[in-house]
Amino acid sequence: MRKQAMILALDLGSTAFKAALFDSGLNRLAEQAAPTPYMRQEGLSVELDPEDVWSAAEGLIRKVAEKAGVRPSNIGTVAVASQAQTFCVMDAGGRPMTPFISWLDGRAAAEAAEIQARFGPVFHQHCSFPAASGQLQVCQIRRLLKLDGSLLAGRGAVAPLPCFVFHRLAAVRVTDSNLAAMSGLFSLERRDWWDDILDFCGIPREALPGWLEAGGGFEARSCCAALGVGRPLRLVSAGNDQTAGAYGAGCGAANVLVTLGTALVAYRVAGDRPGPYSATGCWGPYPGGRFYELAYRDEGCLALDFARRKTMPDAGASEFLEAAEREQPPVGDCGWLFIPGRIRSGDPWIGDGERRLLPYAAVEGITFSVRQLVFEDLQCRNPGRVLVAGGGAQSGFWRQLIADALNMPVERACGDSLLGAARMASGAEPDNVSNAAVATPNPERAALLAERFKQWAAAQKTR
Repeated sequence: MRKQAMILALDLGSTAFKAALFDSGLNRLAEQAAPTPYMRQEGLSVELDPEDVWSAAEGLIRKVAEKAGVRPSNIGTVAVASQAQTFCVMDAGGRPMTPFISWLDGRAAAEAAEIQARFGPVFHQHCSFPAASGQLQVCQIRRLLKLDGSLLAGRGAVAPLPCFVFHRLAAVRVTDSNLAAMSGLFSLERRDWWDDILDFCGIPREALPGWLEAGGGFEARSCCAALGVGRPLRLVSAGNDQTAGAYGAGCGAANVLVTLGTALVAYRVAGDRPGPYSATGCWGPYPGGRFYELAYRDEGCLALDFARRKTMPDAGASEFLEAAEREQPPVGDCGWLFIPGRIRSGDPWIGDGERRLLPYAAVEGITFSVRQLVFEDLQCRNPGRVLVAGGGAQSGFWRQLIADALNMPVERACGDSLLGAARMASGAEPDNVSNAAVATPNPERAALLAERFKQWAAAQKTR
C-alpha cells in the first residue's frame, strides 16, 4: 500500500461524476466514473436526491482509492470541480431540506423575468451571465421562497453542489468566486455577495456559504469519519468544470477550448482585465487572478442523445457516431438540416432526405453550433489553437468534422477537468502541451460545409 498523501480530484458533471487520484507529481494513479444520479427529469423539472449525490461521490472516492491500491486515509487533498448552478438548501446541521435543483431545471422563468426587469443591463456587470435566466440559482431560490417564505429563515443554507460535498467531507460550507459569479448571487464588480439582489429576492446573506478565489484551498479543521480519514483534509474549490477543464488542457490566451459535453461550450482565457467582453458572452474569475469568457448552448450531447433516441434507440453514443460517419455524404447535400435548439419541440430536423442520413445531420448541426460559438459568440476569428474536450472528443470523426467546419486544425485536449483540479490543488501552472492527435481541414469538405452552414443559419432563424 502506498503511504504518501494523494490528491483526489472530483468532477461533479452533468452527465457523469468522475474521480481520479494523483500523486505529488500529478501522475494519474486511477480514475472512476458513475452516471450523474438524477432522480427526476420530467418536463421543466430536473432534480437530484442529495443522499444519492453523496452516495455517488463517496462511492467514487472508495473505488478510485481501491483501484490505486491506497486507503482513503492516504488522501491529503480533495479538489472539486462542478457543474454550475446546481444547488440544494440544507439546514444548519447539513441535512437536506430540498432536492438538488439542476442547472437544467427550467421552472424559474417568471422569476428570471422579474429580476431582469429590476436590474436590466447592469446585471452583466455583476453576474457571469449576460441576463437573468430561469437556470440561475438566484432565480430558482426566488421561486422556492415564493413557495415557502420561511425556507431560509434562520435555518436554511444554500449549498451549491461542491459546497454540499465539502460539508459532508469536513463540515464546512464554502464555494469559490468562479462558481459564485455564475449564480446571480455574487457581484463580480464588488467581489462579494451582491446585497442588492439578495435584498430584492429576500435572501439573507448568512444563508450563503463562505467563498474562496477560484482554485483556492484551505485546511479543514475536521476530518471525514465516513471515509476513515484520520486527519484534517486540505480542500480546494476548482470552479466550474469548464474552467477546470481549460486549466487541465493548458488553454492559454490565444486558444479556444470546445467542450462536447451535455452542454456545448467554447471557452477562452481572457487575461487580467475584467469583463464583460461582449453583450452575449459569459465571464468570470480564472485561477491566478485572470478572467475567462465562454459561450454556450444547452444542446450539445443533450441534442446528440435526443437524435440517438429518435433514430437508433437501441444504440450507444459510439455506435451512433459510427453510423453518422458511415453515412457521411461524400459531396453535396445530405437532404437534412438539424437545429439543436429545437429538440424540445420534438422536431429539430428539416428536409426530406434518406432517413439513414439523420444521424450525420445531427452531428453536423451540433458542429455548426460549435462554429457559431467560436466565430460569432466569442469573436475568435483566428485562434492560435482549437482544443476539443468532453465525451464527444473521443470520436476522430467528430474532431475532423469540427476541423472542416471551422477550416482550421483541431486538437484533442490532452488534459481534463480532473487534471485541472489537481493542478490547482498542487499550485502547478497549466502546461501548454502540443498534441499529436490533430485533425487538419480538408479543403473540399471545408468549402462544402461553409455553404451548408449558410443554409443551416438561415433555417435556424426562420422556424
